[in-house]
Amino acid sequence: MLRIYQTPRRVTMTTQTYTVDSAKEASKLAASNANLDIKSGACLISVEVQGACGESIISDSKSLIDGQVLDSELLSGTKLRWFPKEKLRFVSKCSAQARRALNQRGISFAKGATLVPISQLDDLITELNEIDTEFKAEVHNLRSEYENTIEDHILNNKPVEAYIRKCSDEASKFAGRFTFKVHPPMAIQPLFDGDEDVMAVEASQTLFDEISNEAAEIYQKSFLMAEKATSKKLKPVFALRDKLVNLSFLDSTVARVAERFSEVLNELPLTYPLMGGDYHKVCHFLTLVSDRAKVIAYGKGGDELSEVEVEEVEEVPVEDNALIAESSINTEDNPFSDNPFGEAVEQSSSDPFNSEFIVQQENVAIDSFAFDGW
Repeated sequence: MLRIYQTPRRVTMTTQTYTVDSAKEASKLAASNANLDIKSGACLISVEVQGACGESIISDSKSLIDGQVLDSELLSGTKLRWFPKEKLRFVSKCSAQARRALNQRGISFAKGATLVPISQLDDLITELNEIDTEFKAEVHNLRSEYENTIEDHILNNKPVEAYIRKCSDEASKFAGRFTFKVHPPMAIQPLFDGDEDVMAVEASQTLFDEISNEAAEIYQKSFLMAEKATSKKLKPVFALRDKLVNLSFLDSTVARVAERFSEVLNELPLTYPLMGGDYHKVCHFLTLVSDRAKVIAYGKGGDELSEVEVEEVEEVPVEDNALIAESSINTEDNPFSDNPFGEAVEQSSSDPFNSEFIVQQENVAIDSFAFDGW
């Protein structure tokens, strides 16, 4: 059973459910730096997920390439899948769930860690505990069905039966390779004077990076080709707002952006689906937030995060409409163009949680949170 580690002694752990109204209050608190800063308001937490890959390298095998049998020192042998891959998918599933739980509440900070608001730590640990319970149940089933799984795998792969039996482990040893571990939350306490401010600035910049990328992804996946939004479709938008609010103690720039985000969502009707002008207001705001430079500029006092203002125009004779339309179209300023984000929507090619990550040795973990990029 996963143990719930104590938070740093100097911080009282509380749980707050932020609404649109309380988001404004939290933003004001962060902007004035009253009682909350990166040391008193946040901690670092990391999760480690490991599992056996069910593969082994047969070193004395030969390779068949273009109809020719090759035996060379440059060829490292043949990889044998002696345990069915579909039985191991729960590792990637649980690691992805844990990653979402962390990313929803915090930001990548340092190597393999996530900076999380103390106010969200209770909810986070509860969710991670649920994932841990699911993970352990899967490992228990894996162990209890291990022998039958091996025999069924052999029946489907008779030509390599001898190699499967040779490579397979004992059930207990195989199950012992699976781990889901929540490392104890760590207090943020810089060693040298002045480093606290440096860390807060770095955390803020990382937050804006993540917020802009997530806003672009949300728009691209859910809003770009649609004309209405259900409450389910808007859920990640509100989660993005909450992430800003919960981390608004980092500095006043974050607080101002969080407050503006809350104002926009607070103006939306409570009935769904969202359509028409309200729907396009959300679309436009997401395109603005996806622009990291505009977000930072607004946080520092600019006015770029505003809705589209529709100006009334005088009616013109029908014969002049075509000429006016041709001269007034400006595709460069269209926030609803096919690609309003440019490079902002590009995803990193390196994903440590990719389930297709190739493992060369049997004992290597197929997934772990102790990676760069958290």
